[in-house]
Amino acid sequence: ASFSLESRQQIVTFEIITFSLERFLAGESVSSVIRDSSTLGRELRKLDGSFDVSSYGPKVRAVFAGLR
Repeated sequence: ASFSLESRQQIVTFEIITFSLERFLAGESVSSVIRDSSTLGRELRKLDGSFDVSSYGPKVRAVFAGLR
């Protein structure tokens, strides 16, 4: 299946959000989540996606800022 650019951007954004939330629930730090999600961050940059995510709290916002 071929997804639109916007759909791919949103999928990667939600992958970062769910990865981050799961890791925070396991007690991980923001810096380790940023480090371990750097591949997803590169993918979102390649898709020219937005790193402005604020609906999921300050830690998730910090992950997106760190991946920017």
